[in-house]
Amino acid sequence: MKNWLKNLKIKGKLNLMIGVALMALIILGLTSNYFIKTTKVVNIMLIAQRDYMMDYHKSLELFYQYHAFNDSLKLQSAIDKITAANDKLKLFSNVDKLMRDNGNDKIIDSVISVYHVEKDDAVLLVKRIRLFNILPISAIDESSKAARNALDQAYNIKKSFEAYSGK
Repeated sequence: MKNWLKNLKIKGKLNLMIGVALMALIILGLTSNYFIKTTKVVNIMLIAQRDYMMDYHKSLELFYQYHAFNDSLKLQSAIDKITAANDKLKLFSNVDKLMRDNGNDKIIDSVISVYHVEKDDAVLLVKRIRLFNILPISAIDESSKAARNALDQAYNIKKSFEAYSGK
């Protein structure tokens, strides 16, 4: 039984080597595709973070303009911007609870409505986050805790904005 490789003719050995090489290439290709898609998820998250920061800073800018020019439209725009920023942060801060309590379709719809990504990207994002939640990665928990703390602070900022508008 263990001499079967020695008993093969040269043509059989070449065919076996070609088969093993093709299997290795297929596995390498599938692994590369997986990591390319995972990189796309990281890119989506970075874009979402940038959008959050832009909305947050725009809300502060509008609030300062309200103070400078006493324009109530600027204050309402600041409240709208901070609300949009808070919605983005809220989705990320509750990702572990969302994954535990909801099905993929509801989470995908939330991702599409909050981050304005395509459905394929949202599906990929949800699948990867589900996979990462299975793994014991402490960085995910720490980033969710940091997002929850930031969300609490952002709600306080929104309340301050609303106090000026009398809401």
